[in-house]
Amino acid sequence: MQLCRRGEVDRRRDRAPGGRVDLVINTPKEYDEQGRPDGYLIRRRAVDAGIPLITDLKLAGAIVEALRSKRPDELGVVAWGDYIKRGPVPLR
Repeated sequence: MQLCRRGEVDRRRDRAPGGRVDLVINTPKEYDEQGRPDGYLIRRRAVDAGIPLITDLKLAGAIVEALRSKRPDELGVVAWGDYIKRGPVPLR
């Protein structure tokens, strides 16, 4: 997982393996001279490219913690119907 700070997006995209971005976490904090929140272009590019975008800081933290708690070989794809059938899962 690669992280980038404000202003580093274009350089990071060029250095990403295969030029791929799998997830964008961008939480706006300021507004530009046109009234757009900072990071507008980052979010716009993510949406246009169909890349998952997270803009809520608490949700981003929860997702990062969830990803850190699993090894890549423990992650898998579950069909939505199968996910619903399994019911609630107790939290640790």
